[in-house]
Amino acid sequence: MPDVRKVKLLLDEMHAPGIAAALTEDSWDVVAVAAEAAPTPESERRGPLGDIVIGEPVPLSISLRGERVDEALPKLDKYLDDAFVARHRHVTIIHGKGTGTMRRAVHDFLSRHPHVRAFRLGERGEGESGATVVELDVT
Repeated sequence: MPDVRKVKLLLDEMHAPGIAAALTEDSWDVVAVAAEAAPTPESERRGPLGDIVIGEPVPLSISLRGERVDEALPKLDKYLDDAFVARHRHVTIIHGKGTGTMRRAVHDFLSRHPHVRAFRLGERGEGESGATVVELDVT
């Protein structure tokens, strides 16, 4: 059990109640959490970067296949914002080949999006004309 004074960050309650991961000066440890020291609900937690709470990782691709354009574009917008905040430099949008309607709508949307530096159709092994590779302006 690490010295409680050395614990710098209590990350998150693990799957077993009363057990948490803790970062000490020299290693990660699993520690027991007293009832009064249990982590607060996610809505009240503060991360090491201030108000930012680290959540689920953002995937490097999103699939819009089978969706209607009017449903897909808001989903794409949120995904690009999340990928930008996660500092992904490149992401892939899978829109499928089909009639090309979704691809054209996605490309039009990307051409006006503030986080997009550049984009291109996928190459062999990247989905070819059924996918678009996006370079985000994370610098």
